Amino acid sequence: MNLGGIKTSSVEIERVCNGADEGLLETAAVSIKPSGGGPEQLAILAVLKDGSTTCDANLLKSKFQRAIQKNLNPLFKVSYVKIVPEFPRTASNKLLRRVLRDQLKQELANRSKL
Repeated sequence: MNLGGIKTSSVEIERVCNGADEGLLETAAVSIKPSGGGPEQLAILAVLKDGSTTCDANLLKSKFQRAIQKNLNPLFKVSYVKIVPEFPRTASNKLLRRVLRDQLKQELANRSKL
């Protein structure tokens, strides 16, 4: 993914975000191109552990932002955080980031129409 002209891998971002909160089971980082053009925006989807208390997406967003700025690059900005029950996977248990990206694009497009 290319965030503000800096290329990075989603696995690298996910590794940092997984350590940001103890209530997280796993995270997925995807980049979304805004409808009006411009640089790609970073979106992070999170799956919570079963026994964890309900987390607020805004709290997770600030934790992810601090972790990424401290451990990766202070120029990366988390634009969107969504908590999901589980991630779509292939038969070999690989994460389907393309499906997540398409779902987020559709959700953000519907939100902007309102």
